[in-house]
Amino acid sequence: MWDKRVIFLLFILLMIFVPESLAQRKVKIIRNDYMEGGRKDGRRYNKAVGDVLFLQEMTEIYCDSAYFYRRDNSIEAFGHIRIFDRQDSSEIFADFLKYDGDDLFVDLDIATDTEIFQDLAHHLP
Repeated sequence: MWDKRVIFLLFILLMIFVPESLAQRKVKIIRNDYMEGGRKDGRRYNKAVGDVLFLQEMTEIYCDSAYFYRRDNSIEAFGHIRIFDRQDSSEIFADFLKYDGDDLFVDLDIATDTEIFQDLAHHLP
């Protein structure tokens, strides 16, 4: 039979480590020049404007402005978008981005010097 102290210790250890492993990877807004709240399509958002930076684990997302849907863990970003992965130093540049932080799915309009690729869907690692 298990001693009550052992069961209590196991319970405490589970309470410490299980929530960490089950936690969602939340998108966090790190900086912006101006922010206002509102509703769009029935969803609450924070509109961040000017020198915007989002962070999710090792991925940084820079843009000129964005709608941040905190409850949905998603972003719609506009203008001079740069996605930087700290793990492998890769970068992606775009003009428009829709990002789902729970599914790690991004929909981009990517601009290059010669052409624009519309609606490129790419799964981030």
